[in-house]
Amino acid sequence: MSPYDADALFAFLEQYNRALWPAQILALLLALGALALAPHPRAGSGRLVGGILSAAWLSSGILYYLLHLSEIDFVAPLFGLLLIAQGLLLAWDGAIRGRLSFAFRSDSSRWAGLALAFAALMYEPLIAMLGGQDWLAVRVVGLAPAPTLVFTLGLLLLAERVAIYLLVIPILWAIGALALAWFLGIPADLVLPLAGIAAGLLILWRRTGRVRL
Repeated sequence: MSPYDADALFAFLEQYNRALWPAQILALLLALGALALAPHPRAGSGRLVGGILSAAWLSSGILYYLLHLSEIDFVAPLFGLLLIAQGLLLAWDGAIRGRLSFAFRSDSSRWAGLALAFAALMYEPLIAMLGGQDWLAVRVVGLAPAPTLVFTLGLLLLAERVAIYLLVIPILWAIGALALAWFLGIPADLVLPLAGIAAGLLILWRRTGRVRL
């Protein structure tokens, strides 16, 4: 069971976004930079994209869970540590070791990856625009876990090689987020976790036979 309800969650998101403003602008600019680099790789772009994704997970884990949500949710520190661990894995595999190399080919999974990355950036703003959510409660890639998860897995669908250990925490988090959205009765919050699970399984299906551990 969750220690808060849907109303408390949206109130938390409003306070969280107010506290971080204008960090949302920087987070979106970094995400757009990663999205521009991944389909058109250049020398060192894999390390840069890995660094941006790492920073997004570390920020979400520290700011969202440890410093803010932990005030109303006793389980938040555990999720925060999981996101921090994922951020460190992305830093090690992508930014430090340079094992994330991107290439865009016109196949269905890579188009799906681009679509997921765009969806992560635009889904909640569209929900707010259509009147289903307050603008102050919009979650942003790099500062909140759900859009960060889907954005990351969307870009990983463009990668040539993905280590299996980069998928474990995102899939586990998506399953937990799906259960929470169901429990809180927020249908709109089911979409991104479901997309994340589907993307993670697609990456596993495509690359299990040639993943470099």
